[in-house]
Amino acid sequence: MGTITADEVNFQHLLSRTERLRAESISFNILKLNATLKEMEELYDRLQRNRNIDSEVLKHYGQDLQILRLQIEAEQKRSAAVSDEQDLPADFEIATEDSSENSVL
Repeated sequence: MGTITADEVNFQHLLSRTERLRAESISFNILKLNATLKEMEELYDRLQRNRNIDSEVLKHYGQDLQILRLQIEAEQKRSAAVSDEQDLPADFEIATEDSSENSVL
């Protein structure tokens, strides 16, 4: 087993930070999570180029990144849907076809 690189320590630190932010409130911390995800992706790219890191460890880090990406994406979609609903006027009604109103005499 080799020594842990600075990039790996930073990746692990950011991973634990995202876990805390998600536990607090993913919607409240979405901007921080997005910024952290970008940093983690850059670190992960550098870690992949490092030949001294175990492939299983890299695989695990990749899975952690994918989970984080999916959670952020799901929260952004959920927030967008709620925002769209809030933008509707209070008296908005869904139009329905009433055959008696549309029939021609």
